[in-house]
Amino acid sequence: AAREDRRRREAAARRERERRRQAEEEAARRRRAADELATAQLFQRATGDGGAAAIGERGDLRMCKRCKAGPVALNACTDLGAHNDGSTRYKGNAVASTSRPNNCKNCDWFDADWHQWPEWDGVWGPH
Repeated sequence: AAREDRRRREAAARRERERRRQAEEEAARRRRAADELATAQLFQRATGDGGAAAIGERGDLRMCKRCKAGPVALNACTDLGAHNDGSTRYKGNAVASTSRPNNCKNCDWFDADWHQWPEWDGVWGPH
């Protein structure tokens, strides 16, 4: 009887673990779907009238040419090489806490010409 009782408890515990796993997978699926929808809406606003200004940024949104991480927003001038060190300032304020603030944050790729950075394709992060 004790053995049968233990088997029932173990089976119930397995069912509960499986139920939790499925619930976690469903929650993750819903979060991914919500994130994809938010990204699509952001991209639509950023590529429409007003460009990146429509989402609170200046100019247009770009992405890394190597790993396609994005979006990257232009915060000052398009000569990224002139402002690519830790002392970079804009209107008296430091713009970065890293030694190379204009490099890709994901793979460290860099091009000094902003226009060589491809326009963001609407997919968030590297891909």
